[in-house]
Amino acid sequence: MKTTGTWRWWYEKHGAITAVGAGILSALLAVYFYRGMLDPRDADWLLHEGDSFQHYIGWQFFRQEPWGWPLGAVKTLATELSTSIVYTDSIPLYAIPLKLFHHWLPDTFQYLGLAIVINYCLNGLVACRLLLSVGVPAYAALAGALLISSLPIVILRGIGIQGHEALTAHWIILIAIELTLTTEKQRLKGAVCWLLLLTVAVLMHFYLFFMAGVFWAVWWLSISYRVVKGAIDARGKPVRQHMMSVLYSYQAWWLMGVATPCIILVVMWGAGYFHLDSQSAASGGYGFYSAELLTFFNPRSSAWFFNDNFTSLSVLFPGWQPAKEGQYEGMAYVGAGVLLLWLALIVSTWFNRGVNLASVNAVNNDGYHQEALVDHRWLPAWIASVGLFAFAMAGEVSIGQGSIPLYYDMLFEPFKDYLRSSGRMVWPLLYLLLVITFIQLAQNMRACWLLPLLVLAMVVQREDLRELYSFMRNKVKNQVEASRVDPRAYDVLKDDELSQVWASHDSLVAFPAHDLDAIKPYLWLAAEYHLSINVAYLARANQQIIDAATQTYRRHLAQGELPEGHVYLITDHELSQQACRLASWACVTHENVTILWQPVAVSSGRYSPLSSQATQ
Repeated sequence: MKTTGTWRWWYEKHGAITAVGAGILSALLAVYFYRGMLDPRDADWLLHEGDSFQHYIGWQFFRQEPWGWPLGAVKTLATELSTSIVYTDSIPLYAIPLKLFHHWLPDTFQYLGLAIVINYCLNGLVACRLLLSVGVPAYAALAGALLISSLPIVILRGIGIQGHEALTAHWIILIAIELTLTTEKQRLKGAVCWLLLLTVAVLMHFYLFFMAGVFWAVWWLSISYRVVKGAIDARGKPVRQHMMSVLYSYQAWWLMGVATPCIILVVMWGAGYFHLDSQSAASGGYGFYSAELLTFFNPRSSAWFFNDNFTSLSVLFPGWQPAKEGQYEGMAYVGAGVLLLWLALIVSTWFNRGVNLASVNAVNNDGYHQEALVDHRWLPAWIASVGLFAFAMAGEVSIGQGSIPLYYDMLFEPFKDYLRSSGRMVWPLLYLLLVITFIQLAQNMRACWLLPLLVLAMVVQREDLRELYSFMRNKVKNQVEASRVDPRAYDVLKDDELSQVWASHDSLVAFPAHDLDAIKPYLWLAAEYHLSINVAYLARANQQIIDAATQTYRRHLAQGELPEGHVYLITDHELSQQACRLASWACVTHENVTILWQPVAVSSGRYSPLSSQATQ
């Protein structure tokens, strides 16, 4: 590959065009999957969703409330638990700015579909830019970006499968890798870029922030180490005098190192990270949602969101059953196309074994050489990626049904409960390996061989993941069509007479709330009628906390009375029978939830104000 000014000219003139093209093509892939979910005014399909429904409801409650502090606090949702848009996963990066325009937005407004399209677009654009910045030719960078933006680790996170829109923002990981590799000589500029990235990441999703934060920490420590080491190794002055000189000369650097985490903590405070019951913050599960050692090669999963006829992502390889069902969180199969590139890399390296392949003779846009395997500029990226992968395996090496406990997870004790889905931490290492793959292939092969190989790899990748893409598209399509046929999918949403009940009250109280799925339509009604509700499904609320929060109402019912002024949603059959015997209360059952209220403002209709139960 040429290292003359020709490549630099091409990058400056055409690199941006190539990156934008990759972004547009990646966005079109998202449109292919999610058309029907992109209209912000259409939210009926969310009634057929799980986690995505929670994200939308959190936004609907948040937008209706007056501003306060923390900015992301939601005071009318899960009033017994105390929560924020962080714990409803409503993407604070979008929710907080959009709330400024609440009065101009339509009553029904969802941004989840558009958020995924934006993430896909940025995934492709940033992946292409990263590959260009480390010297990969434009055609190879474009192919690499398209492969990266269509990886299963992105596809599986979207609406219709896992419903984690924010976790499709893998461009945050890619930018973290790029900053680690390319900002060593621009320390203060790099520090500012890191601060911006970490701010965006923490407003997108905590897991992505943690990954980027590990890269930042290793990057900052590595540069600080070299600065101090340079002072100690300097000659002509006493070491102490040199150290004081270094501390003074690099005071802006040290200040940024301290200021960055402080600023991020303030951002977290404002977004609502700390607006949660202390018992809810840690939810357990670390080790169950882990990753297996060979996760990049295993296309099989036992995840609950796959049906019995679709257990393998690959058409070509059946894979093997993971040791733990929760290891779908660490599922990171790369696809047969990427496996083909890895095989080509091994073969081409063998045939070029007489060449010094550790040194990649490619000049990036900053004008210096990248040495992917041994150069110190790559060491922080390797340390961060491998460290995160170790965290993902949760203290044991798991292969198939067997595992070898190593107990190193004790080192991660402060993070275990807050990052229980540790399997997600395999993503950075995969992306780093892909960057290395394209650099080395560009070094080993001529364009006349590399270009056909990349085309073949994309074709093989598409064929190998054909059933995944079809499964994804059909599931989204079926949900959208179901919402067109039956927009209000629950009977209680179609009960017009109950609208008088919702309009005449200010709050809903659900208990014992053992099945939070049962109160799903009531969350919709609460948002529609601007009612508060005492519990909801949250990212950090476990059943023990919900039981404690609803204990008061169960105790009141046992004493034969309930506090007035609420509409009660009773999710237990025995308790509902007991409640419907209370004098001056009316009740009706919809889909295993008994609705109980005092019909003061409802003087007519088929629901009698006497103690009786009407069943739909």
